Amino acid sequence: MTNLLFYTGIFSTVILVIQVILTLIGIGGESPEFDADTDMDFDGTDSDFDGTAQFSIFTFKSLISFFSILSWTTLACRQSGIKPVFSIAVGLIAGLITMYLVAKIFFKLKRLKQDNTMEIKNALGKTAKVYLTIPAKRSGTGKVHINFDGTLRELEAISDEEIKTDSMIEVCDILDNSILVVKKIN
Repeated sequence: MTNLLFYTGIFSTVILVIQVILTLIGIGGESPEFDADTDMDFDGTDSDFDGTAQFSIFTFKSLISFFSILSWTTLACRQSGIKPVFSIAVGLIAGLITMYLVAKIFFKLKRLKQDNTMEIKNALGKTAKVYLTIPAKRSGTGKVHINFDGTLRELEAISDEEIKTDSMIEVCDILDNSILVVKKIN
């Protein structure tokens, strides 16, 4: 039993250390889980795999953590002279607590994800300040500083009239999903 605990502890700890290193350098942040836009019935529970963060205690990381802590705790208890039944019980409790905590931590981390993709259509109707003069008759582009989706952005703009730097404008349309069509606000 001691050899089994030792080798299980070594194997699971090595895998755990590799996971931590890969996560820290940005390679292994995601557990090998499903990521699809479907509803599935998995082990009698309703799970929605649409990319949203859901709490799941049974992930690869939490299972590896469970076996690592179970093995080392049980081995430590056995080396201290505690009876095998109590050693296994303490190891199981420690492993289950660790498994829950690891799953909870990664659940919280997944909820921190943000999609910062700019949706330029959200600029329609917004006001902005001209940063670089916008030429008349849509003959060239100028630049505006506009705040939408919670971020200040610098975007190209065109207009039918010349609009000087520091003038206030309103976004009327969007061309080619990237250039704002604007008009001066008096």
